[in-house]
Amino acid sequence: SGNVGQYVTIRGSGFCLSQGTSAVYFDDGVAMVEADYDFPDICEDSIWNDNQVIVKVPDTVSGNYTIVMDLQGLS
Repeated sequence: SGNVGQYVTIRGSGFCLSQGTSAVYFDDGVAMVEADYDFPDICEDSIWNDNQVIVKVPDTVSGNYTIVMDLQGLS
C-alpha cells in the first residue's frame, strides 16, 4: 500500500516477463482506476517482470484500496 504518487511493489509469480496487455488497477470502492506506469526511461526494463511489478498509486484514488491485476486479460 502507499499514498497517491508513491511507488507500490507487487511481489509474487506468474506476472509474465513484460507488461504486454496486462494492467494493474486500484479499486477504492467507488471506482477502479488503472495504475500509473509513468517512470523514467532508465527504469523501463525493471518495472514489470515475472515475479515483481512496480506501479505508482494514481492521483484519483482516495482512502483504502484493493489492488487488482489483470494479467493478459485474466484478472
